[in-house]
Amino acid sequence: MLFDVPSFHPRSDDIKSYSLFVSSLSKNTFNDSQLIFCDKGLSNTFLKDFLSKENVFFEEAREETFKEWGWLKNFIEQNRIKERGAKEVVGIGGGLTLNVAAYVAELLDVPLVQIPTTVIGMADGSGGKVRLNMIDKGRFFKHYYKSFYEPNQIILDSRFLDTLSEKQISTGLGEVIKHAIYQSQTLLDFLLSQDFDPYTNKKSLLKAILWTATLKAVCLKIDVEKNVNGSRKILRGGHELSDRIEEDTHFEIPHGLAVAMGIYRELELVKSNLLSLFVKFCDKFKIPKSVEQFSRQRKT
Repeated sequence: MLFDVPSFHPRSDDIKSYSLFVSSLSKNTFNDSQLIFCDKGLSNTFLKDFLSKENVFFEEAREETFKEWGWLKNFIEQNRIKERGAKEVVGIGGGLTLNVAAYVAELLDVPLVQIPTTVIGMADGSGGKVRLNMIDKGRFFKHYYKSFYEPNQIILDSRFLDTLSEKQISTGLGEVIKHAIYQSQTLLDFLLSQDFDPYTNKKSLLKAILWTATLKAVCLKIDVEKNVNGSRKILRGGHELSDRIEEDTHFEIPHGLAVAMGIYRELELVKSNLLSLFVKFCDKFKIPKSVEQFSRQRKT
């Protein structure tokens, strides 16, 4: 799958496109010239056979620390990231880890390889967005830092899907249902069918992920800044409210769930005929449609 780099993005002078492909990782994927950022939760998976400790940072992926502007700046200074002479940066994890890896690659001006390991990372990890949060005097700011730095390649290893819990899978489906609601009735029909069973049938989950990534690639071929009622509306579906939800709850609500809440509110406001189908999807996979419902689910 090929993604174009928009001409107005900073990396367009270096690369014109990049690929997303499904492949099994091996020792040959990694080398000593790389600087690798990996979600700490993956340290005991099959990755331990491939990664040496000298050039790998296993960090806990949290919105309020790892992806926070001030925390990350201190991390970079304390670990002398700029002085390590890395020739390439690799991100292994969900959206948080991929964002941090992209920021460091942008800082060092070196090639970037992204290896998403979550549903949301695999389905929505393209596009080159670099986003960092900031916490200042008790106030939480979603995406305080915004930039673009496309990866040179995205490697999708489907074995990571077997490491995810049902809760983690449901959390990541927010970006998948977004493209179904705003872009593809055919994908929506598939997600609501018996053929889609993401918990026990990982092939169906991978199909939905690649389907979503393909739909996003279509959006990214169009200048989203000029097509506010087209690609931008699709890519930003649910996000105006989700950003506020994440800030107001101090990042306690995961991004995928916040997006689902935002979509629900948008459909409700315009009295969309898709609302009942969206509710059916959320109920099927125990995705909360409001902050209050999230709080109730967390208590049970």
